[in-house]
Amino acid sequence: MSAAGQARVASDVVVANERASAVRAVAPAPKERSPFLPLLLLVIGLAAAAVWFVALPQLNKPATVQRSCEVIVLKSGKTRCVANPKTGSKAAAKKAASAKRAKQ
Repeated sequence: MSAAGQARVASDVVVANERASAVRAVAPAPKERSPFLPLLLLVIGLAAAAVWFVALPQLNKPATVQRSCEVIVLKSGKTRCVANPKTGSKAAAKKAASAKRAKQ
């Protein structure tokens, strides 16, 4: 190849490089999407599911639960569950009265 042919090829390469850099300057490279928005939606969705399936059933329960018995503490330190506290107190009073009579 002659010197004139080599110069022409070299100038074509320079022109192609200039065109490519001009195209890159005009059209910026596409940016990668940030994972912030999908992660934010995931966290909000999980929080909503937790409220829906955990907190709401707990809030729907009745506030007052009726006790099945009343716990009393005996003199010995033991506890006892009495279904009807009025009846239990009468029985305790009878026992105490009979114990006093037995000592006399």
